[in-house]
Amino acid sequence: MKNYLQLFLMACLATAGGVQASSISIINPTITFTLTDIQVGGQSAVEFGDYEGDSQVDVGSGFIEYFEFGGTLGIGSTSGSGSFSQNGGVLDPNIGGGFLEVGDTLTIALNSQATANTGLVARDQLGGATFGYLNFTDDGFGNTDTLSFLFDYSLSYTTSLTNDVAGDQAFVRFETTVGLTDDDSGITTTLDLFPESAPGQISELSNAAGTIMPGGTTSGSFSLDLAGSIGYFDIDANARTSSFVNAVPVPAAVWLFGSGLIGLVGLARRKTV
Repeated sequence: MKNYLQLFLMACLATAGGVQASSISIINPTITFTLTDIQVGGQSAVEFGDYEGDSQVDVGSGFIEYFEFGGTLGIGSTSGSGSFSQNGGVLDPNIGGGFLEVGDTLTIALNSQATANTGLVARDQLGGATFGYLNFTDDGFGNTDTLSFLFDYSLSYTTSLTNDVAGDQAFVRFETTVGLTDDDSGITTTLDLFPESAPGQISELSNAAGTIMPGGTTSGSFSLDLAGSIGYFDIDANARTSSFVNAVPVPAAVWLFGSGLIGLVGLARRKTV
């Protein structure tokens, strides 16, 4: 009987200190913007002096981490990276880029990963750029004409979502906004290119064990209008990964089994006496 008790204690230790369950979420999005045209009054602007007076590109990247579990810190880790390139050349955030002309491309590439062992562990991997324009057009009455900036964009992304056990959750999301600010009027126009309701922008593996790897591509176009003499664009992207693992207690049946073994040990001792 002593051997059975030893086996039970070893099983409890293995349950408490065995391989810890984890939930892992990974996303790798790349989005490319191509400036296809700059128009004045619906016609392509052919005079360089009419536009692009100050189109220097400034870039930046960063991340935000979250660790939470029932009012305490979740246990796990995050990692990620981000880069911004102009016409295929990766830009230094401390230096920025050059003038942006029709036909030029801007690309944001992000990687975000969150691994949870207990509670919620999440990461927002951020990347973006700001580039400005001066409007030198003249409508003949001392005012500027409206400049329209036409862009094509394409997004490709891969993801990997893994839960060791059912009941955990792995979640990814990618979002990009483009904002145009007209300094003359102070008006900012914002476009959400990949809203939460868009197909494929949210992927999750919830309450199920295993691994899934959804991904895909999408593309489109948009136009931004600058009516004033000076303004700038902001492109902001966020790759979010979120993983959650419930605390897994030793099952009640194991403890009941153990108490039964202990009772048998006591009975065996009384018979021996």
